[in-house]
Amino acid sequence: MRIAEVEIIRIRQAVRLARRRRELRRPALISAGVFALSFSVILLMTGVLYFKNDFIITDGDDVKLAFTMKDVPGDILDDYGYDVGEFDRVSFSGLSGGKGSIEIKRGFGVTVEADGETFTVGAVAGETPEAILASAGKRLGEYDVIKTDADGKIVLLRGFGVDITADGATVTVGAAGETVGELIEKTGVKLGKDDIVNIGADETVAEGDKIIIKRVTARERTETKLVPYDTETRYSNLVAIGNSEVTEGVYGEAEVVYKEKLVDGAVVSSEVLSEKSVKEPVNEIVTYGKALRTPYSKRDFAEIKLEGGLPVDYLYVISGKSCAYTANSGGTASGRKLQVGTVAVDPNVIPYGSLLYIVTKDGNRVYGAAVAADTGEFGEYGVLVDLFMGTTTDHYTDACNWGAREVDVYVINQGVY
Repeated sequence: MRIAEVEIIRIRQAVRLARRRRELRRPALISAGVFALSFSVILLMTGVLYFKNDFIITDGDDVKLAFTMKDVPGDILDDYGYDVGEFDRVSFSGLSGGKGSIEIKRGFGVTVEADGETFTVGAVAGETPEAILASAGKRLGEYDVIKTDADGKIVLLRGFGVDITADGATVTVGAAGETVGELIEKTGVKLGKDDIVNIGADETVAEGDKIIIKRVTARERTETKLVPYDTETRYSNLVAIGNSEVTEGVYGEAEVVYKEKLVDGAVVSSEVLSEKSVKEPVNEIVTYGKALRTPYSKRDFAEIKLEGGLPVDYLYVISGKSCAYTANSGGTASGRKLQVGTVAVDPNVIPYGSLLYIVTKDGNRVYGAAVAADTGEFGEYGVLVDLFMGTTTDHYTDACNWGAREVDVYVINQGVY
């Protein structure tokens, strides 16, 4: 217990004792006078008679008991010699039953930078930057940031929300002076070496910015593609002039390996890494006719060149009667195979093995290419050439339709076939 408190207790005990003595109402005036005088002296000496309030004043580690008739903290502190500085703070508990307490918290100036201005604010030991800013009338927003430098200066950075979109999701984070790269790192989003960010990583984020991260990946893809065919144009002695025959083309196949670049899963570029043929294409062939009519004989020879439906390179032409015939079996006088495209001639006129091209004189029928392979009795009937039409079973009607017709026999060469 402090000495001042002990003294107060003693004084109060003396007051109570005096009250008891007055209640006893002792008749002895001398004793009463002596008691009153003694009591007054005691009161005057201790200050109880004059001071009606007592305060405990705390100034750091210094604690003092003050007796006063005053009740204003500033006046009391002045009376007891306390110097209150510009940034010091005084707290007063108020009076209750003549008792109270006054506490002095010694302060100091703190430099604050906020909202475009720099000023000094008072603070006391242990006070947080948030409390210091609040005392300066600075309210903090959700994304505001407080920074303190090595000299104790408090900097208030006003923040704002920034949307960051990556991997199909958008999150809002607070920004206050950070660069784009710092803000992305702050969110924990990991960037790949090829990822694309719509704002440069070193740029400071501004209010209203939206950061969009596009994921860039690569992959290899194998595809079997069709290889187009070409169209060839040909000319044939077996097709009539004005007609054409088409042999359809067939697409080829190739195995192609692509390297693709994807942005957020969508392909934006592709390059061919390799290509291997799996099946070669087959060209389409369009064949145009050169014969006057479609030839009956389907034999064709390179030596026979037609223009306007008739041969242009030949040895000579013999004109005469032709007859058509059929047979189910048999051979030829020359030993050659009997087939459509072999004809019977007088070998003294047309040697065996000669290549012929036979057309009716009116041009309405074309037997076509033939080889002189057989002979017959031509002199009696005045026949120049007998035309083999095929087996009797299958081609008798063809022979009848041909019958006997005047023809021109073009001798292309002699004795070659």
